[in-house]
Amino acid sequence: QAPPDITEYLLKNLELQRFRRFPGLQAQELSRLLGAADETARELLATLGYFSPTLTLEMKETPDAEAPRSIGLTVEPGPQTLIREANIDVTGPDSGPEAASAEGAPQRARVQNQWSLAPGQPFTQSGWDNAKDQGLRTLRARRYPTARIANSRAEVDADTHEAALSVDYDTGPAFRFGPLRIEGNERYDPDGARNLARLPTGAVYSEARMLDAQQRLASSGYYDAVFLTLDTDGTDPAAVPVTAQV
Repeated sequence: QAPPDITEYLLKNLELQRFRRFPGLQAQELSRLLGAADETARELLATLGYFSPTLTLEMKETPDAEAPRSIGLTVEPGPQTLIREANIDVTGPDSGPEAASAEGAPQRARVQNQWSLAPGQPFTQSGWDNAKDQGLRTLRARRYPTARIANSRAEVDADTHEAALSVDYDTGPAFRFGPLRIEGNERYDPDGARNLARLPTGAVYSEARMLDAQQRLASSGYYDAVFLTLDTDGTDPAAVPVTAQV
């Protein structure tokens, strides 16, 4: 017994639910499951932003029914935690005050401006994870393929039902395309593949540009399969090689 969205979520994820049609369930195992059900339900509710629920778990014998027992869980979720503040920081070799006019500044600012969990919105674990991932995708899509989350923290105040979020992104160096290396090519001239790919040496790294080059090679009909990778390990970020495995 709970609000519809919570009912659906608990029915899908509670361990108890998976034993409904288990004919060999012993009393000892059932006792263990009931003992863990309260804690598991609280953990699941916390992922939805409910950190102070009231739970009542009851088991009744039902000798006249098809199943010998009925288990009921009543959930009063309490207030859902809301976001009080979100501090998003993006740092890297070209992101300091002295580099405020660098060409990557608009991209870094976009991570902060497009942050999806604004103050006042409900806090959920999935929303928190998705927001962090979206910021990382924004950085990695262009210029910063090795960007990472250096630190992230969600501080929840159970008394005020508010959450303070903070994420620190490290962009890593800005990358530019270097030479295109062709591997696995046996029948065709590698220069022909480079001409087909049209991947501009010296241009700022772009995931979209690399995928376009891969698609052009794959659509040429010369190769059964094509896969492009950026060789970021131990290379000069200003001229990072791209490997085309054909």
